[in-house]
Amino acid sequence: KPPVHLAPLALEPLIHDVVAELTILFDERRITLSFESRPAPPILGDAQWLKQALINLLDNALRYTPSGGTVTVRLQTVGEGVVLAVEDTGHGIEPEHLPHLFERFYRSDWARAKDSGGTGLGLPIVREIAEAHGGSISVTSDVDKGSTFTLRLPAQTHQTTPAYPVGTPKT
Repeated sequence: KPPVHLAPLALEPLIHDVVAELTILFDERRITLSFESRPAPPILGDAQWLKQALINLLDNALRYTPSGGTVTVRLQTVGEGVVLAVEDTGHGIEPEHLPHLFERFYRSDWARAKDSGGTGLGLPIVREIAEAHGGSISVTSDVDKGSTFTLRLPAQTHQTTPAYPVGTPKT
């Protein structure tokens, strides 16, 4: 498990920075990279580890999205948490491979993985980072349409003091 140092963190600026850094790589492959954001509360997070998780997700999207495709990063509030989704218009993943994607060294298509230079560790690292933050990672995919990797993180909760200190009788 990664040693995380949790602090209040707004994800939107972090995502903007990563997208800005990686745009040139996507442009070279003629893949459109965009970021869509709705207001989201801060989380308790480790900026460096969450940046690494996003880089890993975008690296996969870049590897498996053909030239002319699109990759969209979305940030939004869902329920009591924050959702960061990376959606691509790549090949998609066959249903039988979906349950194994977050296992170390697992590759869904050996020839494709070998050509891409992947090690089979990127997604398990994302899972470990998500879990270290009290969150989760999941994937949905349609063959020949693309995949969406969804990172769910709990929003920062504000500790509230009771209206009456503990032990004080209510009048």
